[in-house]
Amino acid sequence: MVVDKVSRKLNHFLPSLLCSDYGSVNVYIWEPHGNQVGHASLGLPDGTYISWWPAGKGKDDSGVLNWALCTATLSGSLQEDIVAEGNLSPQIFTIHNVNLRALKEWWRKNNYGTYS
Repeated sequence: MVVDKVSRKLNHFLPSLLCSDYGSVNVYIWEPHGNQVGHASLGLPDGTYISWWPAGKGKDDSGVLNWALCTATLSGSLQEDIVAEGNLSPQIFTIHNVNLRALKEWWRKNNYGTYS
């Protein structure tokens, strides 16, 4: 009885987990150092690279940095980000079972250079 329930649940979820839409992404992280505030980006298995950098100061009326006021500029590659971070290599973390199709669709809709 319990085996049947577990089997049914596995059969329900396994196709979505094994679907080619799912895979792993690398998360690249640079900690703050010197005058650098740090950075994070994503690398997808097909070579898609997701990275935004602030373009301009984006300070509010009191002079405090406000990310909501920043526009963004896109970075084209991991190597560009390494150079921008003073040639420091990032820490790399891998996230598994990510819906790559949904992530790429989100990136297609949102890589236009703003943080909002």
